[in-house]
Amino acid sequence: MKLQIVSILLLSFSLSISAQTNREINDKLNNLAMELQSLKQQQAGPTVNFGGYGEIVYTKTEKGEEESDSSTPEFDNKRFILFVGYDFSSKWRLVSEIEVEHANEIYIEQGYIDYLHSDTFSVQFGTFLLPVGILNLVHEPTTFLGVQRSQSETRIIPSTWRENGIQTLLQKDGQSFYAYATSGLKATADFNSSGIRKGRQKASKTNAQDLALGVRYDYTFKNNSILGFSYYSAAMTYADGEAPAQHTIYDIHYGGQIKAIQFKFMWVISNLTDTDKLNTSLGLSSDVVAEQMEGSYFELGYDLNYGNSKSQIIPFIRYEDINTQRQVSEIFEADDAQDETYLTFGVNYKPLSNIVFKIDYTQSKNEAKSGANIWNTGVGWNF
Repeated sequence: MKLQIVSILLLSFSLSISAQTNREINDKLNNLAMELQSLKQQQAGPTVNFGGYGEIVYTKTEKGEEESDSSTPEFDNKRFILFVGYDFSSKWRLVSEIEVEHANEIYIEQGYIDYLHSDTFSVQFGTFLLPVGILNLVHEPTTFLGVQRSQSETRIIPSTWRENGIQTLLQKDGQSFYAYATSGLKATADFNSSGIRKGRQKASKTNAQDLALGVRYDYTFKNNSILGFSYYSAAMTYADGEAPAQHTIYDIHYGGQIKAIQFKFMWVISNLTDTDKLNTSLGLSSDVVAEQMEGSYFELGYDLNYGNSKSQIIPFIRYEDINTQRQVSEIFEADDAQDETYLTFGVNYKPLSNIVFKIDYTQSKNEAKSGANIWNTGVGWNF
């Protein structure tokens, strides 16, 4: 009997200890769960992101086809950009870039609120880069092989091109689709036969009388190369009481890297209606804006160190054909100097993926026999 009583007491004591131990374990697990939840909330909460990129370029232009003199060499701190981002939460963030050009011109390159509705859908409100061509969206000097950007993406697509507006982005299964409404280019007397680049308003007190609309679609293949197209359309008011000119840009682009080979191709065409009235209104009788501009280029590079080293040595070639006077109104005369080809040879050296040293040589020719030969060297970085 005594043994049974002792056994019952020991069993009760054991159960009591076991229950107490289980409560402690449960309490500890609950505390750990609360701490993990707190950490997740902290990670999804406000965070600051910082980055930037820049490039310094030396250029020397030699005599061309029928030119007798070389120009004065130029050494330019071309771009210095600082990026600051702020994640308010897992859904809302700020994206901003402050740009200093030529060491003394300060601009806002980007500044928008990004609403991340899901992993596939987001909306941007503010100042952002238009999704046109290749370089306008991704133009850090470590991402393209030439010292200078392509002419087609400088004069026809006026990179770097940013506007104020709203944009949606849908990404899923290697596909991305942009749709946007923004301010557009502004007609100015600074337009000329080389293009309408000077119509960029750079997001500063933009004339928003006429909105621009655009779309872009990209498809990423299994080898990570990207094929896509974009379309931009905007009315361009140039005088009170006058019907606005209609401006459209189309482009097709393809690029990527397959093992040691890097490549890019782009074709772009720009159309502008009512150029008779536009040029007359702007006071242009010669050196006029064309009805149609067209450009294309192909760039090919090969990494000699591929698979053997973290550093890269990439010789490359780029061929470009551009004509900003592709079609001119019958009442004006086309400028043959704008019907050009550019052949560039060069090499990139990357000691690290985000630092690049470049040198290249460009031969340019045009129908007016006034082309030039150009030496470029530069250093660039991004972080």
